[in-house]
Amino acid sequence: MSRYRFLLINAFSLAPGSDFQMRSFTGPKETQVYNYEDLKPFLADIDWDLHPGARATHGNHPVMSKEAFMSVGNNRLPLVREACASGKYNAIVLLGGGDPGYMEAREIGHHYRIPITTSAHAQMHIAGLLGNKFSIVDISESHNMQMHHLVVQYRMTDRCASIRNINYPLPSPNFPNDKPIEVEDGLNVAQGGIEGFELVGVIGSGHNKKEYRHIMWRLFARMRHPAGSAAQRRTLAT
Repeated sequence: MSRYRFLLINAFSLAPGSDFQMRSFTGPKETQVYNYEDLKPFLADIDWDLHPGARATHGNHPVMSKEAFMSVGNNRLPLVREACASGKYNAIVLLGGGDPGYMEAREIGHHYRIPITTSAHAQMHIAGLLGNKFSIVDISESHNMQMHHLVVQYRMTDRCASIRNINYPLPSPNFPNDKPIEVEDGLNVAQGGIEGFELVGVIGSGHNKKEYRHIMWRLFARMRHPAGSAAQRRTLAT
């Protein structure tokens, strides 16, 4: 039995039958984690559970507004408190982009002496270790504005070089999931966030479309093998 007992909490779950579901909300825990195969080695020596996330009250679709971010954050605070009070875990990881409810959840964790971490907060710190500046590549205006808020809140304004928008919102009634991601267009927008910096990390969105992941890995390749020597030490964090 591992001494590490983690609870991973997804940002939210959608009601059955949603037309805008991007991951499973039931079944084995491994199927409910984005990119589980990439994370598997890091979870190998940890006893971990997964909560699918509180049922969404902002609508039956992913988060696409500031109001929805707030709703999701508020809905998962009771889950954090329950997990802390149970005594079963010695760390909690809040999954999902935009860090909704993170600061409030961390406050709950302080009372129980349980560390709580989340996506963007951890990504910014890791990117800051990899480069002297980092850029954020995200998917829509509302998400870009949320990331801007987090950069200010986390006091990363002197480290953040840019926030880039490839303009492919998550599926919702206003944005059905039928818009293809143009890899080259997205790659060019993303690369604009690293131009002119000798050392830079890049934080990518949690978008699970294979085209988005392709953009990030293509960007990684360009950073590792740039045309000019001035950028040879660029690196990537997603």
